[in-house]
Amino acid sequence: NKDKFVKIVQFEKSKIEQDSFSTDQEIAGPALFNPIGRLGRGSFGEVYLVEKLPEGTLYAMKILQKRKIMGQNLVRYARTERDVLSYFSHPFIVSIKYAFQTPEKLYMILEYCPGGDLGSVLKREKKLSEERAKLYITEIILALEELHKKDII
Repeated sequence: NKDKFVKIVQFEKSKIEQDSFSTDQEIAGPALFNPIGRLGRGSFGEVYLVEKLPEGTLYAMKILQKRKIMGQNLVRYARTERDVLSYFSHPFIVSIKYAFQTPEKLYMILEYCPGGDLGSVLKREKKLSEERAKLYITEIILALEELHKKDII
């Protein structure tokens, strides 16, 4: 029945709109992004390099499996991550551009950092020069200071 189908689609769309976050008031969903490759994998999901259509801006798309985070009672942590990242605009804290969900998955569209995270850098390079280590430590301290100023930690 066409009317029933239309009602279901409208209901699903309204759920996505209610559970979405965007920094530019654009309603986002998985179809807005073209996957390029996998950046990493974690206990609850994966992170992909994606391009936003049609302009081709690169982002990191973090996809969390709802059944995994709900099964381990971690929904609160996923929500907190989204809220904290959306609260900040700081050079040493990754920014979130969009967040949305489907019935099975949670999505966070994050600023893409081409060098990867510190863990990836350490894995790849094994050892950092003293100057480079000082740079990373300074960036971490500045990020922590910003979190502390906003009473996050």
